[in-house]
Amino acid sequence: MTKEALINRLAKNCGLSRVQSMSAIEEIFSAITESLKENNKFNYTGFGKFDVRKRPAKAARHPKTGKPITIPPRNVIIFSPSPKLLSDLNRKKTR
Repeated sequence: MTKEALINRLAKNCGLSRVQSMSAIEEIFSAITESLKENNKFNYTGFGKFDVRKRPAKAARHPKTGKPITIPPRNVIIFSPSPKLLSDLNRKKTR
């Protein structure tokens, strides 16, 4: 699903204008981003949990030159789906 499709779906299902839908979606993702920056986690019951983990610096090789380099430490986002989401994804469809 694209951002555009999400905006259209929210507008249609909630009776909002496209501008209102876009604003709501932007605010939601902004709040999630801020939560990840501050608390290092975001949990939405029934969907899953986003968690920030620190990756330490590591040694690597430059692919072109073969020279050793150090990759600096960084934060990565880990998503853990809820049991309900996993169940919904793996439910067999009946026709």
